[in-house]
Amino acid sequence: MIPIRAVIFDLGGTLVDWPDWNEDIDRRWALSYNYLARTLPLNADLAAHGLAPLLDEIVYTSDLPYSKPHPSVFWEVARRIQVEPTSCVMVGDRMVDDISGALDAGMGAVWKKNDYPWPKPGGIVPTPTITNLGELLGILSDWGQA
Repeated sequence: MIPIRAVIFDLGGTLVDWPDWNEDIDRRWALSYNYLARTLPLNADLAAHGLAPLLDEIVYTSDLPYSKPHPSVFWEVARRIQVEPTSCVMVGDRMVDDISGALDAGMGAVWKKNDYPWPKPGGIVPTPTITNLGELLGILSDWGQA
């Protein structure tokens, strides 16, 4: 596997249990969120939880021509953080929006398992599956990247 140089998160249902591992400075952190309205409330929420300074880039699809799962969203995030898509992994809670979109863009895709009623088509296979973000560094380490 190509070294993972960047981790891209979805916000809702994913980046809500950020663990205390923000010292991982050898990697870029980004957020990609399907949000079709004003971003001000989300920016305030990120700031209130202390997450905004930990992210190298925040990308809302309301500012882009397409939303997830369109591959151009993932390519744009990679471009903004100056990392090739093949060196990125997307962490998200929606099989279609997050996982299939990242895979179609040439990225790795970590599914944060959940009980939400989002569609989970059988043909979409995440790179690995986690139940909480605390498992992510172990997975990156297993890939030989941390």
